[in-house]
Amino acid sequence: MLKSWRMNMQLQIKKKYPSQWDEKKKAGDNWLRCFRNRHSASLSLRKPEGTSLARSTSFNKETVAAFFKAYKSALAKGKFEPPRIYNVDETGITTVQQPLKILASKGVKQIGGMTSAERGVLVTMICCINAAGNTVPPLIVFPRANFKNHMLKGAPVGAIGAANKSGWSNEDPTMEDKVILLLDNHESHVLIPTIDLAKRSGVILVTFHPHTSHRMQPLDVCVYGPFKTYYSSAVSNWMNTPGNAGKPITIYDVAELANTAYLKAFTPSNITKGFQVSGLYPLNSDIFGE
Repeated sequence: MLKSWRMNMQLQIKKKYPSQWDEKKKAGDNWLRCFRNRHSASLSLRKPEGTSLARSTSFNKETVAAFFKAYKSALAKGKFEPPRIYNVDETGITTVQQPLKILASKGVKQIGGMTSAERGVLVTMICCINAAGNTVPPLIVFPRANFKNHMLKGAPVGAIGAANKSGWSNEDPTMEDKVILLLDNHESHVLIPTIDLAKRSGVILVTFHPHTSHRMQPLDVCVYGPFKTYYSSAVSNWMNTPGNAGKPITIYDVAELANTAYLKAFTPSNITKGFQVSGLYPLNSDIFGE
């Protein structure tokens, strides 16, 4: 990530760089080695922690205080009422979901349940909400080289579609009076073109610290959980619908299934509750205590 960021920086400031960087679209090992030597007093190379451990150790008084300091600084730049405080994030949905739990007699070892296929295909849905309880129609990214309009059959009203071979959003997201946008600190969100576009568009970006979004991001706290549950239920219902027996769920069915879950999960009550319990609106920087 660091080497990719450095090359992106060189391109933005129109500064020359070694031609070898073009091959892998990132800075070379020699640059990284020199960078580490220059900053050896403050940087060390470490093995990443598992996500669950990282979450438990990263969500602490210091990181929460640092986030709210940045958030309050952003709020001080204007009069930001609930309709102008947004949270955006992406979630992956697949053609195969984990089966819902089934109530069964004790002692029964195996319980049958319909599933679509052995291996699912990932589709990404990028969602945006605000503290007033409103939603922005989602962007759905399909794992294809080219997007076709029929991929959005039955999708949430106003949704737009895009294609990316991996199914995940790429590193050039686009965003269009001044608002605060809360989002995680994924590398694609801190690229210089993204930051420049936000500045030009009157968007103040505030990122959550690594491994804290599960407690601090409204979408994660109160919306995506219900959404995944409703989506799994929609998948199960589809599989058990007469005429679908034996049919696999494809990416062309995902938008309609997601819409069923979206309408139930993305409610004003769930959304405003997410902003409330994370201390974002009404502002409560002491909500997590010690």
